Amino acid sequence: MHSIKQSLLRLAAFSLLLIPLVCNALAAPSSAGISVSPLEAAGKLRSLAQRQAKLYLQLRLGVEREASERWLAEAVRGFDENLAVVTRAAQGDSATTRIVGRITTQWEGLRQTLSSPLETSKAQGIAADAEQIAIAAQALALRFDLAQESPLYRLVDLASRNDMLAQRLARIYMQIRAGQGGKAAEVDVEQTRKE
Repeated sequence: MHSIKQSLLRLAAFSLLLIPLVCNALAAPSSAGISVSPLEAAGKLRSLAQRQAKLYLQLRLGVEREASERWLAEAVRGFDENLAVVTRAAQGDSATTRIVGRITTQWEGLRQTLSSPLETSKAQGIAADAEQIAIAAQALALRFDLAQESPLYRLVDLASRNDMLAQRLARIYMQIRAGQGGKAAEVDVEQTRKE
């Protein structure tokens, strides 16, 4: 029994070592000619929505303005690329197509706000939009994950979820720094840490 526990602990520790490697691979910008699976693309949509909200807040706060503008442009481009991947993959499945449609509609609103002048009143809405996109992209990732039979896809989904949670946590900290969110932001920090 003791040996089984040790083996499980070793396996868990090894899995935890792999998560940052997979997260880095998922966080890397897509390059021309390199394709991503629909599951990876859905995971990136979750992370990129949170990242864009965080970068909008960074710009509003004047944190690394030049780099933040560049990173935001890259995140917008990456979101479009990954949305195209899931859109192609959803063809022929009406339930998946509806989820992609919801993400697309929410993305259009978020994208419009991201391209408008920085305003305090918009920062709260951007955080809410990022959350809605992340929720829909999670449902999409689940649909793609269930369609696969390999446990590797579960690991990829877990890694991309961890990346999204890190982006969400950074976004919430930026909200707190901007004086937004109050007690709700503190609760969000604790909830995100637990996840």
